[in-house]
Amino acid sequence: MANNKHFFMGNDLYYLKDVLDYIKKKNPSLDIPGCWSTGGSLNEKVRCEYGILPMWTNGVEGRGHREKYSGSQMYSIAAYLIQDLKEGNIQRRSSRSLTPIEALATGDKIPAEDFCEAFGGQVNYEPVKLTRYEMSDREKLEKELQNLSDALTEQFKAFMRKIVEAYMAST
Repeated sequence: MANNKHFFMGNDLYYLKDVLDYIKKKNPSLDIPGCWSTGGSLNEKVRCEYGILPMWTNGVEGRGHREKYSGSQMYSIAAYLIQDLKEGNIQRRSSRSLTPIEALATGDKIPAEDFCEAFGGQVNYEPVKLTRYEMSDREKLEKELQNLSDALTEQFKAFMRKIVEAYMAST
């Protein structure tokens, strides 16, 4: 069989982790994060930061999900990754402890103080004060319910913004 000078063939499909061998071959001095070969952070980086979508996916959600990229895409991905590695644009986690969002998703119990601390907030242990309204004035009740609904919606939006900010800060 003839020796081929190309590492990836243009129309063939490859798993994303195959790009790591190419990077190691071309730039052996680069320090490649271990999480790229064991987890999905490389897939997330390629899709979100570089905007490169896979050519093939098996359609399975969750743990069994698999994607493949074309050879030409692999060269583009490698170029982006090598550039980021050289420039030091790779954020590494100091430990593999769960972020507050990951802990909630896995069902692990974390103290409220730790969760709120991650979002820079304080735990409010005071009970919510409920206001009683008479049922005689329907318009007044509907108006008050609308006001409470709007306030609750704004609180939820603020909470979701804090979750997104905490997630972005942890990655």
